[in-house]
Amino acid sequence: MRGTLQALATLACLGLALVSAAPAVSAQEEAPIPELKEITYQKVDEQLQVFIRIDGPYTFETLEIQAPQRLVLDFRTVSKISAAPIIEVNDVGIASIRTGQFQTDVARVVFDLADKAPAHSLTQVENGLKIVFWMEAAPVEPEKPQPQVKPEEVKPVEQPPVKAAVAGRRDYFIKLGGGLAIPAAPDTTGAKDITLYAENCPITEIYKLKSSWMADLAFGKYLTPTIRVGVGATYQSVNITTAIQGDFPHPFVMNTPTMVDFPEQTLSQSLLHFYAFGLFTLVRTETIELSAGPMLGYARADYGILESFGMTDEVTEDSRTVTITTQNFSTDTVSGLSLGAWVSGQYVIGRDLSLVIDARLFYFNPLHSALGLHTNLSGIDVLAGIQYNF
Repeated sequence: MRGTLQALATLACLGLALVSAAPAVSAQEEAPIPELKEITYQKVDEQLQVFIRIDGPYTFETLEIQAPQRLVLDFRTVSKISAAPIIEVNDVGIASIRTGQFQTDVARVVFDLADKAPAHSLTQVENGLKIVFWMEAAPVEPEKPQPQVKPEEVKPVEQPPVKAAVAGRRDYFIKLGGGLAIPAAPDTTGAKDITLYAENCPITEIYKLKSSWMADLAFGKYLTPTIRVGVGATYQSVNITTAIQGDFPHPFVMNTPTMVDFPEQTLSQSLLHFYAFGLFTLVRTETIELSAGPMLGYARADYGILESFGMTDEVTEDSRTVTITTQNFSTDTVSGLSLGAWVSGQYVIGRDLSLVIDARLFYFNPLHSALGLHTNLSGIDVLAGIQYNF
């Protein structure tokens, strides 16, 4: 009898141990990581219905940004994204849908909107969120009742109040910058003949374009979030150094010329350039934008050439010394159409303020009537400045 009682006591202790261990095993099971699984959309009549599937508990906030117009949804506690990084839509005022991990525990969904942004409504559904977009002119059908979510399937989510729209970059902008103009054209070489000592004296003129500073002012407008156009003006100093040679005949002996190098001179001129441009966005994030596009304009520049000179000619029985004492340059104006290509990078530093770095290829090859040839003033412009949207 005593042995039987001991066996029953042992079995009872084992049962209690198994019952107490079961909750511990369940507690060790890890909760699933909230995940943004996928984004799908469909066109129903005149509405665009977007479904964002999220597995796990979450809260969300909305944010509206202008110029370019965007609708931003931040899903908190969601630290994993399986949805595609970009979905092209181009319908009902939605250009594209982008996803990204804004913070370690915040998944961000951005709707790129057209100039005329659609209206929208948000509804929490089972396993995510439903956003309906429609243009204001189109009738909006009432939402159909959504199936009730069972408490054991999805944890209840409290929807925070929608934040007021935050003003971003606006449609119009003005840009001020300065930088360096780097010549990209060969030297201009001219030749002329003068009469000296009753003989022909050929003069060779070489004008070398040097790097110079420039200032730039542009004004424009965003036609769409990815296209902007505008006009601008550039003032540029033009620095030219001379390399001139003359084959001077002998004052007494025929056909015995002497090659003479003129002293190098630096001519400081100016160039004024008016242009129109179009820029198309290649890369865009919340803070960085890279664009490129063509330029077309009209430019005019001052260009100096040798007009006259003074000299001394000392001749002895054994030697001859020719010295150029003065050089006089005349300034002519050259003008014509210009072509160019523009690459522009922006870094947003404030609500309507951006840092800008531009690289531009500028082609300007006008005819110089006095020289009788084209004076190529083409170059590469590198500028830095600021842009203000208003």
